[in-house]
Amino acid sequence: MAFKHLALFLTLLFFLQFSSAQNHQAGLFLGASNYVGDLVPGVVVLSETYTAVGAYGQIGLHPYLSFRTSLMYGKISGSDTNNKDAQLQARNLSFQSSILEGSFQLIGHILGGKRAFDPYVFVGVAGFRFNPEAHYQGEWIELQPLGTEGQGTVFGGERKYNRVQLAIPMGGGFQFHTKNALVWGIEMGYRKTFTDYLDDVSTVYPNRSRLLAANGELAVALSDRSGELSGNDGFMEEGTERGGPEYKDGLSTGQN
Repeated sequence: MAFKHLALFLTLLFFLQFSSAQNHQAGLFLGASNYVGDLVPGVVVLSETYTAVGAYGQIGLHPYLSFRTSLMYGKISGSDTNNKDAQLQARNLSFQSSILEGSFQLIGHILGGKRAFDPYVFVGVAGFRFNPEAHYQGEWIELQPLGTEGQGTVFGGERKYNRVQLAIPMGGGFQFHTKNALVWGIEMGYRKTFTDYLDDVSTVYPNRSRLLAANGELAVALSDRSGELSGNDGFMEEGTERGGPEYKDGLSTGQN
């Protein structure tokens, strides 16, 4: 996977530790959520970064190993307006989506978890729900039901993408354990996802007439939005690249 498609996050985290001897913890966290994909340039766009909140519990299995589970809620978005490439700006696609994620992770404590300074690495599995929407004529429209690339049709694939997906969270960070049982830390990592539709953009423009007949006028309007800038009422030629399916979208969250 190319570096630009690693979804990175950096977040300050605050915890309440109940038993320092066994490295058990439970509490709330405040962090950041972000997306990397077809509608943002580079790794992280600060204007498309949002606050993420959640709760977690952690059980010490060994001085060098812990098990962590968490629940997180955040938001992601992307827009071609952030791109310096004139052709991508002219594409004029954008989206936003809420993200609800639950995860299970194994944490490796590099120095042993009983130390006041606790650097660590983690890897696990997460399940998350997303629902891309586009702002159109003053309203937020859900994109997945529309099949903007012909999903749900014979010519574009009879199955629409699933809005519930799996991801592999991985990364590292460090914590400081204070004498009053509070813990704070900084964590950096990324989620490897298995979907290219966080932003509802992946493959090519479908045939306009067939899309209109199968999925309706709204699907056509939100499939090709270039005319909103150019004033051209035409539709991109069938098979013209709309996204980049060779790389999956990235999901980053303030998670611990």
